[in-house]
Amino acid sequence: MNYLFSIIIPTFKRPEKLSTALNSLLQQKKINKTFEVIIINDGSTDGYEPSNFDASLNINYFVNERNMGVAASRNRAANLAAGKWLVFLDDDDQMEENYLSILMKHIEENPLNQCFWSGVEIRKPLAEKSERRLYTSKDKTPTQILKQFLSIGMSFGVAIRKDFFLEIGMFDIDLKVGEDTDLFLRAIEYGVDPYPIESIGIIKNEEHNDRLAFNHHLYSDLDINEKIFERHHLTLCKYKKIYSDLLFWAYGVHLSNGNIHKGKKFFDQIVSMGYPSSHILHCHSEGIELSEEYLCLDIAPESTRTF
Repeated sequence: MNYLFSIIIPTFKRPEKLSTALNSLLQQKKINKTFEVIIINDGSTDGYEPSNFDASLNINYFVNERNMGVAASRNRAANLAAGKWLVFLDDDDQMEENYLSILMKHIEENPLNQCFWSGVEIRKPLAEKSERRLYTSKDKTPTQILKQFLSIGMSFGVAIRKDFFLEIGMFDIDLKVGEDTDLFLRAIEYGVDPYPIESIGIIKNEEHNDRLAFNHHLYSDLDINEKIFERHHLTLCKYKKIYSDLLFWAYGVHLSNGNIHKGKKFFDQIVSMGYPSSHILHCHSEGIELSEEYLCLDIAPESTRTF
């Protein structure tokens, strides 16, 4: 059977949280049976009971023989998907009840777009204030939309047309983290026209600390950003503000993990783009973005490469 959407959920050792994610799909409104759910259990044997899944969700459940990682699990699901559009949901998140119907409306109104994403509500531990992040295309230049695109992850309600996802090569399974940024940069190189949906589509649950996104030490220890920046250097040099923002984030990741020497390389690259060192240090300490007024837009592509 052909579906409009294939909801892709990789899971590992979190059967209770998966149940909550699936319940949120049961609450989807005005969507009828236009979607299937593909669950990839990434080699876990902890308490999963497929027989208890609600049959009305059209669930296809698969188990990896060994733990292969989120990128490989998502790729497997994509290859198995019968839907025209792949929609990614983490096993510890929930989908807002109107998201699929809103997504369907935007797809119908914007048939040339290959990728959409939504705003998110981030629920944090009780000691921290929850957060809402909304994204918009209103009054935004194409570059500003791409900047938003590269600031998110797959769990931000990302929907990508299956044929386009396969065309750009799917996820790099050798990247333990950062595979979404790498995918988005390849999408840009293939001429993607991403579209932000200005509403909350996903409720992200960050009350617990075993989320893969929290493992910033992997970015630093495995030189993930160095690999991504080297791979997409020419593309990034076309978007200097985006590049400097990514370098600034990577610089902060290295510092927070005590890898001062690695961080210094990114610091020097940002300086070579025209930012005063005092401004970089100030923005890092205050947790704010670099000011674009310092950016040297005519910088030569090779002058920022130190990998």
